[in-house]
Amino acid sequence: MSSRPPPTEGMGGIFANLPKEEPTTPNHPKVTTTPEKSSESNDHLAFYTLPEEVDEDTIWSIPNAQLKVLFKETGIDLEPEVARQLVGLAVEQLRALVKNPKSTSVRSMEKTLVEISGNPDNLFKLALFLSRSVARYGRQVALPLLRAAKNQNCTQNHIQYVYYSTLLHHPFPGYSDSDIALDELVQLAKREYGPAMFIVARVFLTYRRNIKIAVGLLQKLADREDPKGCQFLGDLYRTGEHVPQDIQRAFTLYQLAYQKDDPYAAFHLGNMYSSGIITPDRQPDHKQAHDYYVRAASAGIAEAQHNLGAMYLTGQGVLKNETMAFEYFKMASVLGMPLAMINLGKMYLEGTGTECDLQAASAWLQKALQINPGLKPQVSKLMETLEEKKTKAASKWSIFSWRS
Repeated sequence: MSSRPPPTEGMGGIFANLPKEEPTTPNHPKVTTTPEKSSESNDHLAFYTLPEEVDEDTIWSIPNAQLKVLFKETGIDLEPEVARQLVGLAVEQLRALVKNPKSTSVRSMEKTLVEISGNPDNLFKLALFLSRSVARYGRQVALPLLRAAKNQNCTQNHIQYVYYSTLLHHPFPGYSDSDIALDELVQLAKREYGPAMFIVARVFLTYRRNIKIAVGLLQKLADREDPKGCQFLGDLYRTGEHVPQDIQRAFTLYQLAYQKDDPYAAFHLGNMYSSGIITPDRQPDHKQAHDYYVRAASAGIAEAQHNLGAMYLTGQGVLKNETMAFEYFKMASVLGMPLAMINLGKMYLEGTGTECDLQAASAWLQKALQINPGLKPQVSKLMETLEEKKTKAASKWSIFSWRS
């Protein structure tokens, strides 16, 4: 295994205050604290546990002919039969890890994976394909493939990043690589690898450790006009969290991110124009807000979809269109936004923008309450109205009951 390249000098100032690392006791904050309860540990392990019927043929239901086309598009130089064989070995290895994370047989399995693939880069690409293109168990089965690729190409930043960020979000109890995941990502950040810089900054800020380093990393990314770095640093300056509040600077950062097609930046720019916080006369510019919301909504940002629904429902900055409002509220509801679910339920209840449907109204209102119990006051009032309508409907039809 090749030795790790030394950190670049450019990051020395940012990391100057980072605590010295001890080989056995990392000083960096962990994404998940060490679980004290066995149930929490089991929850982490459950992510990687596969049912018995899972094998290389049931992880994806894609015919070989279609796989060949997809592999060609994604640059995977493997025959479908070989890919299925690799997946079968990965399933076997994952089950061995779940049974015993310290099993010595894992190394021999990795060697077999590399030999069959012919090129460790194919293992990495296959792992990404599984994670992104397969609905069930693809992300879990990708882990052994990523580990084998990482161990063969340990100097390739992108392979290390994907492997350790996977473990950072889905720690594997008793697995040594889970314990060092953040430390390895910090090393990648020191080498100025952008995705690692971003994830380390997010973790440091989330756990309120090394704030200066985190902000410095985001600023480095913003200086490169990295869209995620600009967008997240813009959030900090907009809210004044960890840095002095500076709305104009936040606006500039969001514009940079928007120019690189960042949908969250589009959403925040829409909010700025909608509130008037950035306009010269401090008056809302609903036309500008609408245009930015449309961009964010088309990328699946539920909050932007909800705000568009509100604009079309009230005719604020656009021609009033209750049908459009209903469609936007429905989009945001499907994406899991409780406030949109309440508005959608109300529209079903009143027959606004759609046919009156008391059953649908009840279903969406109850779902909103399940997700956010704090919305009970708003939901309760609408449920009372719904029950009144049900009662009136029942009494209206009771006069037509048949009596023999």
